[in-house]
Amino acid sequence: MNLINSYYKVGIYIRLSKEDINKNGVVESESIINQRNLLLSYIEKNNLSLVDEYVDDGYSGTTFDRPNFNRLLKDIESGNINMVITKDLSRLGRDYIQSGYYLEQYFPMKRVRYVSILDNIDTYLDSTNNDIAPFKSLFNDMQSKDTSKKIRSILKNKKQQGKFLGSSPSFGYLKDPNDKHKLIIDYETAPIVRRIFDLALSGKSKDEICSILNNDNIITPIVYKGRKISSRCRCANIWTSSTIHNILSNLMYTGSMVQGRQSKLNYKSKKRIVLDRSNWIIVPNTHEPIVSIEEFELVNKKNTRIKLKTTRDKLLLEGLIYCFECNSLLSVRCDKRNKNNIHYIVNCNKYVRNPRLHLCSSHFIIYERLEKLVLDSVKKYFKLIDRDKIAKLLQNINFSCNLEKINNERISLNNKKNKLLLNLKKIYSDRENMIIGDESYKLLLYNIELELKSINNRLNILDGYKVKHINIPIDGFIKLDRKLLFYIIDRITVSKEKKVIIYYKFNKSL
Repeated sequence: MNLINSYYKVGIYIRLSKEDINKNGVVESESIINQRNLLLSYIEKNNLSLVDEYVDDGYSGTTFDRPNFNRLLKDIESGNINMVITKDLSRLGRDYIQSGYYLEQYFPMKRVRYVSILDNIDTYLDSTNNDIAPFKSLFNDMQSKDTSKKIRSILKNKKQQGKFLGSSPSFGYLKDPNDKHKLIIDYETAPIVRRIFDLALSGKSKDEICSILNNDNIITPIVYKGRKISSRCRCANIWTSSTIHNILSNLMYTGSMVQGRQSKLNYKSKKRIVLDRSNWIIVPNTHEPIVSIEEFELVNKKNTRIKLKTTRDKLLLEGLIYCFECNSLLSVRCDKRNKNNIHYIVNCNKYVRNPRLHLCSSHFIIYERLEKLVLDSVKKYFKLIDRDKIAKLLQNINFSCNLEKINNERISLNNKKNKLLLNLKKIYSDRENMIIGDESYKLLLYNIELELKSINNRLNILDGYKVKHINIPIDGFIKLDRKLLFYIIDRITVSKEKKVIIYYKFNKSL
């Protein structure tokens, strides 16, 4: 056995999730130090050769996207290690489908020996403990799901009691130093919130309120929080209508605790979804109000308006036009002031939002004129390039489009594959819970595996597929569409003097 062990190059994997950490900081049995000591003791006892250790501290076992686990996989691929040891199977992961993939497919395919010390699992040995590994993985997965349910239930109960669980209170409030779950008035910023409501009650629009606050150099919520955390926003000291809207529509200022506006999709996903207002947890009279209910409702009744969503195709140059002075993307808006002559205009957003702040200057230009000027320039540009080089240019565009199609198909197939794996997990769980019988399970399993095989075959074909350049005949006419313009033009800048500069991606000797 010692001769066999001398062949193996060992990587020890250690993981500690946030759920394993208690209020004092660590749980001794699950601590990084104790895991390391156990693993090193096993290596010494079995005369194994340690190559490296991989530690993911504070990462959940429900996901395998962990920095040091990914590093471990890279070292397996490069041949640096061929044996992985963990304290137990749950340290490897708690998702039983992914855990099963590494145990039953990936490790054997890469000729990697896996050892879980406390579970007595060793893939080199022919042992019954190896056979029950999938059931242990399923148990770890269900335990993780159960823990998640308990934590969410506890948090929901605290929210229903009106306890504040957020990281940062609304502008105008502070966490009570004696009780972090309670809010108290911030006497430095609460008067600003009160003033915003008073201005709104007096009939001022959001843009007018912004101008008043900016002219008086009133501190913004982002800057105020940035004093204590960090400033993460350009022009953070500027009040915007969206900031005013968020304050005026925040029910927290009436003394009600509003929480649970978002939720995770499930215990394995980090993606959050916005919940309907009917699902929010609202507890009245939990803290001192800054405005009354009546004032809040009056302000929001005044500011209620129906938003009509309009969709239109992007104009030819949209997304290519930049401000020469501030380097920001120029917006294109439809000017409907003259109903008999509707046209589009281009201007700098920074200037349009609040001209008095002089963040930039007016770049007003009629879009149709700008487009004509650019197209005339592009046509002159093409005249300087011979027909063969234009053909080559179009071939490159066609090549890029085909490559994009392949990438899109690959993404679509991978999404289908992930859904099938989730279905596979569900039917396995249904069989374990005796919701479906063995015959139904076998039939469903056969169909899923058949579809997975088809997808994997297609993915293998796409991985080996090489996009070829196709000769495109030139008939003397070139259609200037958005794809072509974005391929040949890097950007178009417009200065305050209305000077237009076109930056091509290629020089004239293309």
